[in-house]
Amino acid sequence: MKIQDIFEKDITRDIQGVIKVGQDDVQTIKQDLDEYVVTSELQRYFADFFDAYQKGINGTTDKMGVWISGFFGSGKSHFLKILSYLLNSKVQVDGMSAVEFFKQQNKVADPMTIANMDLAASVPSDVILFNIDSESKSGNKSSENAIRNVFLQVFNKMQGFTDKNFWLADMEQMLVADGLYDDFKAAYKELNPKHDDWEKGRDRYAFEEKIAIEPALKQVGYQYDMPNFSADYELNIKDFAERVATYINAKGDNHHVVFLVDEVGQFIGDDIKRMLNLQTIVEELGVATGGKAWVIVTSQQAIDEVTTNLSGTDFSKIQGRFDTKISMSSADVAEVIKKRLLAKTNDAAGFLEGDFENNKQAILNKFNFGSERKWRKYKSAQDYADLYPFVPYQFELLQSVLTAVREHGSDGKHLSEGERSMLAIFKESAEKVGEDDTSTLIPFSSFYDGLEGFIDHEHRIVISNAEKNEAVNPNEEKNPFALRVLQTLFMVKHVDSFEKNIDGITTLLISSNDEDVIELRKRVEDALNVLIKQGFVEKTTKGYEFLTNTEQDIKRQIDKQMVNDSDVDKSLGDFLFAEMPTTFTPDGMGKNYNFKFNTFVDEYLQGSNRNALNMKVITPLNDMNNVDVKLEMGSTEANTLVIDLPNNAEYIDELRQAIRIAQYLSRSSSLDSKASQLISVQSEERKSLMDAAKKHALDALSEARVFVNGNQIEGSVIKTRLESGMKNVVGNTFRKLNDLVQTHTDRDIVSLFASDDGMVLDAADVNQNALEDVKNKITKELTKNPKVSLETIISQFQAIPYGFSPIDTQWLVAKLFVDGKIDIESDGEKILVKDEHYSNKQKADLFLKNQKRLALTIKQDIPMKQRKTLKNLAKEVFGKRAFQDETDDGMVLELRDATIKYEYDRLSDYEGRDSKFPGHVELQKGIQLLKRLLGVKDTAEFYAQMSSMEEELLDWHEAMEDKDVKDFYGNKSSQAIWEQGIKNVDIYHRSEGFITNVELNELVDNLESLIKSGTAKKVQDVKAKNEEFSNLFNSVLDDEQQRVILRVQDYQERGETLISETDLSDSTKSLLTSDYISEMENIRSQATEAVDLETLNGKLPLASSKLNQLMAKVQSEVAKRQVLPVTHEDRDEVQSKPAGPVKIPRFESLRDYTGATSWHITSESDLDVQLAELKQRILAQLNDGKTSFIDLNI
Repeated sequence: MKIQDIFEKDITRDIQGVIKVGQDDVQTIKQDLDEYVVTSELQRYFADFFDAYQKGINGTTDKMGVWISGFFGSGKSHFLKILSYLLNSKVQVDGMSAVEFFKQQNKVADPMTIANMDLAASVPSDVILFNIDSESKSGNKSSENAIRNVFLQVFNKMQGFTDKNFWLADMEQMLVADGLYDDFKAAYKELNPKHDDWEKGRDRYAFEEKIAIEPALKQVGYQYDMPNFSADYELNIKDFAERVATYINAKGDNHHVVFLVDEVGQFIGDDIKRMLNLQTIVEELGVATGGKAWVIVTSQQAIDEVTTNLSGTDFSKIQGRFDTKISMSSADVAEVIKKRLLAKTNDAAGFLEGDFENNKQAILNKFNFGSERKWRKYKSAQDYADLYPFVPYQFELLQSVLTAVREHGSDGKHLSEGERSMLAIFKESAEKVGEDDTSTLIPFSSFYDGLEGFIDHEHRIVISNAEKNEAVNPNEEKNPFALRVLQTLFMVKHVDSFEKNIDGITTLLISSNDEDVIELRKRVEDALNVLIKQGFVEKTTKGYEFLTNTEQDIKRQIDKQMVNDSDVDKSLGDFLFAEMPTTFTPDGMGKNYNFKFNTFVDEYLQGSNRNALNMKVITPLNDMNNVDVKLEMGSTEANTLVIDLPNNAEYIDELRQAIRIAQYLSRSSSLDSKASQLISVQSEERKSLMDAAKKHALDALSEARVFVNGNQIEGSVIKTRLESGMKNVVGNTFRKLNDLVQTHTDRDIVSLFASDDGMVLDAADVNQNALEDVKNKITKELTKNPKVSLETIISQFQAIPYGFSPIDTQWLVAKLFVDGKIDIESDGEKILVKDEHYSNKQKADLFLKNQKRLALTIKQDIPMKQRKTLKNLAKEVFGKRAFQDETDDGMVLELRDATIKYEYDRLSDYEGRDSKFPGHVELQKGIQLLKRLLGVKDTAEFYAQMSSMEEELLDWHEAMEDKDVKDFYGNKSSQAIWEQGIKNVDIYHRSEGFITNVELNELVDNLESLIKSGTAKKVQDVKAKNEEFSNLFNSVLDDEQQRVILRVQDYQERGETLISETDLSDSTKSLLTSDYISEMENIRSQATEAVDLETLNGKLPLASSKLNQLMAKVQSEVAKRQVLPVTHEDRDEVQSKPAGPVKIPRFESLRDYTGATSWHITSESDLDVQLAELKQRILAQLNDGKTSFIDLNI
C-alpha cells in the first residue's frame, strides 16, 4: 500500500501553507472555511470571542480588544483570517455568509455561540485585516506614532482613499464631504498627461501636484488651501479615534469597524513607545466608539509576557482593554493536522494498526534520543495509525524549531507574507513520500525543505557553502547525506530542550521502520566528522552545533589560541586538589599533625612549595603516564607520592578548549550586540567545558594508580589507595615521629607549672626518647652559638626526620625546664621554675607565645663549695637558716627574690628617712651590696657572686651590728628620741640670737655632737640631753613670752588712745577699735604658741605694723571730715579745697628706731654715734608733717 493511498483526503490537494492577508478570492475563502478544523479548544475560543463581541452590538463596552497568542506555526494567523470571514457580512460562499457556511458544516456545536455568531453577522461591518509590518511604510517604522500611522493608513484605504499620503487622503475626504470627489476625479483624468484614472495616478502626487491636481481642484471649486504633501502630518490618537467614531455614526445601523492586526507582538518587540501607541489607540477607540470599533491582534507572546518584557512602565490599562485573550497550543495544532491532513481510510487505519502491533517493539526501540528529556513516542496502535507517517515527537519539536527559526534564523519575510504553518510543512513532507510503501517514516530532517524559503541569509549561506564543499558533497549530489545532517543541526540549533548528541541526531534522520539504526548512526558520525573538519559544525559540551559564518570565524580565532601544557595542568590541578586530600593525619595524632603535601601536576607546581612532602599527579601529557618503570622510579624520589591518571585525554581536550576560549574572550572588545551575543555563547561554552572537564577528570582520578617508594599501592577505591600511600610517605619521611608517643595541647604546658613537683610522669615516661632528642639538639646547637632560641628548636623538630608539631616541641622543652635540665631567658632575663615574678600562666606563655625571644641553655652544675658559702651567708648575714626548695634554682629563688629582696627594700626604706638618723653609711653600703646580688639572674652566676662577695657581706653585717643600726630602725621609741634631739637643736639655732644663757649654749653643743656621731648606741645620752634642754629652754621661753605679751598689750592701748583722741564719729571709732583689738588679740595668741624665741620676738614688729596701719586709717578718716570753703577774687563762686595734712600721735618702741635689741658700746664715741642716729630718726618722724607727737616706749 502506498502512502498516498492511505489518506481520507487527497494529500496533494492545495492547502495554503502560508497564511496571507489579502487572499480573499472565493475559492481560497471556501477552502479555508471548508477545511478549517474547529477543535475542542477552538470551540472555546469562538465562544469567548463572540460572547465578548456581542456586548458592543447589544450595548456599549470599552473592552473591545482581543489578544491571540501562539508559537510560530500554531495557526493563530489562520484563526484571525477565519474571524475576518465570519465578521464580514460581505463574504459569500456558495450564496451563504461565512457564518451560515460554518453552521451548515456543524463546525460550532454550542447554540449560544452560534446565536452570537449570527448576531455578529447581522450587523454591517468593515473588516480590516492586515499585517502590521508589511503595511508600515519604511519611513514611518521609526516614528513614535508608527502604530497609529498604520491604523490610519488601513482606515483610509478601507474607505477608498490613498494610503500613501495622509494629506492627500484628507483632501480626498474633504472632497467627498463637499460632494466634489467625482467631479475632481473627472477633472484630474482630463488634466493629467497620461489621462489615468485618479486611483491609478494619485500615487504620482509629488510630480503632478502643479500640472494636474491643483488645476483640477480649482476647476471643481475646491474652497480650501492646497495641502503641502511633504509637510509633517500631525494627528493625535484621540482625533483618529474620533474620525473612526464619526465614520461609524455616519453609517448608522449599529455599524462596526474591526481592525484585525497580524503579528503585532513582533512589530512592538521591546519598543515601549509602540506599546504605548497601541495602548492609547485601543483606549481611545473604546471611549469614542463604545465597542463599535474592535482591535484584534496576534502575537508570539501572551500580552502579559510582552508587557513584562517592557519593564518600567505601567501597561495595566492595555491588559484591561484586551480583555479577551486566546492562546493557541501545540496540542491544538496537532489535532488540526491529524484531522485535516492525516485522517486515514478505514482500511488503511486497520492495516497500520496491525503493522504496529506486529512490529511494536522494533519500531519504538528505534527512537533513542540519548537524553534525560523523554520525547513522545507512539502510545498505541491507534496513535500510530493516526499520526503515520509521522512520529509523535515531531509535533512538539517542530513547534520549538519554528519558534527558534523565527527568533534566530528567519529573514523577516513571514512578517510581511504571513505565517508558515505546521500544517503546510507536514503536508509537503507527506507529499514527497506519496509513492513509498507504508514501511517509510518521514524523518524530522525532511522538514528543512518546508522552512528553507524562510531562512535568513546568515544561515542559508552556510548550507549553500556546505553543498558546494567537496568533502561534504564529493559526488555533487542534490542533497547528500552530510548536508541533511547539517540541515537537521540548523533546525535544532536554538532548541535548548533538544540534546544534540549522536543518538538524538540519528533519531531525527530515521526514515523507515526497517532502518538499520546502527549503520545510520555510523553514517551520522562520519558525516559529523566531515562537517567538523570543514568548520561547519563544532563539537561542544551541549553536543554538535551548527555554525554560522560569524561563528565559524570565532571558532577559527579560538582554535588559533596557543595553550601550553602548563596551563592545562594548572586548571586540572585546580579541579583535582580541590576534591582530593592533600593533607594526612596519622592515627591518634590529632589535628596538629595534618601533614601537608606540595602538589604537582606533571612537573608543574600548584601553589606553594613550603612543605616537606610531595604529591605528583601524572597526566596523559607526561611521558611517564601509564609507564610502570618510570612511575616506580619517579616514586622513589624522597618524600614523594605519585598518582598516575588513566590514559584518557577527554578532559585534557576539554580543558585546552576552555582555556582557548578564555584567552579569546579576554582579547575581545568593542563588539556590536550580535557579536556580544555570540561571545556570550562562547562564555557559556567555556563554563560548560570546565564543568565537563572537572567531571571527567574526577572520573579519571577514581581509576588512578598510586605509587610510593617504587611500589604500587593496592586498594579497591582511590580514597583507600591515597590514604595508604600518604601514610607510607609520612612514615618514611618522618621516621622519628614514632618517638612522640603522646601528643599535647596548650593546657598540658600550663599543667606542667601547676603541678606541685613539676613532674608529669606518664608523659615523661612515654616520650622519654623525644625528650632526649630535644636535649641533645639543644646541646648540639650550643656548640655553635652561646644560646639557642625556642623558635630554632621548634623549626628543627618540625623538619625531617621528626615532624613534631610546634606545641609538642614546646611541651618537651618546657618539661626539660621543669625537670631542671635546661635554663631559660626571656629578653635576657633568667627565669626560674619557681619564679614568683611569674604566674604559672605567664610561665606557660613564655613557651607558647615567646618562642623567638626565649633562649635555652643546658643547666650548669654548682660547685659544692659555692653551695656551702651561699647557705652560710644566708644564715649569718640574712638570718635564713633553712630553705623550702633545696635545689640550686630553688635556693637562689628563695634567697635572692625573697630574703635579699626584702632586706634590700627595708634598707632602702631606712636610707630614705631623716639624713641625721644614725647608720646611713652602713645602710648605703648594704644597699650597694644587695643591689649587686639582685642583678644576677643566672643561678650559677649567683652562686659565684655570693662566693666572691663573702668577705664584704660579713664585714658589712658586723658594722651594722656594732652600731645597732637594725635595732635602731626597728625601734620607734629610739627613733622618736633621736628626732626630738634633732628638733631641739633646730629650736636652739632659731632662738640663738635672743639667748644669753651660757649653760644652755653648752648643753646644745653636747646634744648636737651626739646626733652627728651617727652611732645609734648613743640614743640614751640623747634622751638625757633632751630632758635638760627642755627644762632650761622652757624657762627662757616663758620669760620672753611675758615680755612680748606686755609689749603687744602696750601697742593695743596706744592704738585705743589714738582712736579716742580723734574727732571721728562714734560709729567710726567703734568700728576701728573693734578691728584693732581683734588683730592684737590674734598676735598675743601667736606669741603664746611660739616654740622658739625668733618666732616669738617676730610678733613685736607685727604689732608695731598693725599700729602704723591704724594710724594711716585714722588719718584717712580725719582728712575726709576736714574740708574748708575757699573764695576766689576773680569770680563770685565759692569752691571747697582739701585741708592740709592731719597730724596724729605715734606710739613707738625704741627698737622701732634702733632696729636692734641691743647696742654694742665699747667707748663714748660709740655711744655718741648710736644716740645721734636715734635722734635723727626720731626727729625725721616728728617732722614728717603727719605726726602730732611721739610716745616712745623704752
